[in-house]
Amino acid sequence: MDNIINIKEFKDLILKYESITRDDITAGFKVHDTGGKIMNMLTGFGDVDVCTLCKAMYIKPHKTNNICDNCVWALTDETNNHDNAYCFGRNKLSTCETKFVNHIYNSYKNISFAETPDQLKSAIGYRIKVMKQVIDKYNL
Repeated sequence: MDNIINIKEFKDLILKYESITRDDITAGFKVHDTGGKIMNMLTGFGDVDVCTLCKAMYIKPHKTNNICDNCVWALTDETNNHDNAYCFGRNKLSTCETKFVNHIYNSYKNISFAETPDQLKSAIGYRIKVMKQVIDKYNL
């Protein structure tokens, strides 16, 4: 865990997610058609160029060649695939519904494809829950 360099940003992102209001979401749907686009606008979600977690990788010295290996989400990689999809959960999807990686993937997917304010608000809550589980599971 000593190679993880964006723990503070991860915790700050949870606070950012928690601060998103229904008004923010409703206003976002007036401009964009999916939750992923709205969350990208609000938090940098889904885009390595603007994601607050990814940006921390570029401005801080990282300890491996693959900067994604220095991200909090990399802690969840149980297979060591190192395919840069930790935050998506796609690198080790399991057929077992209880696998933690499935929760990561579902939290990402639910935000990305939310089509209504209610769906997005629910998806954000689920992503927050998963992120807090990462903090607890890895004692961050």
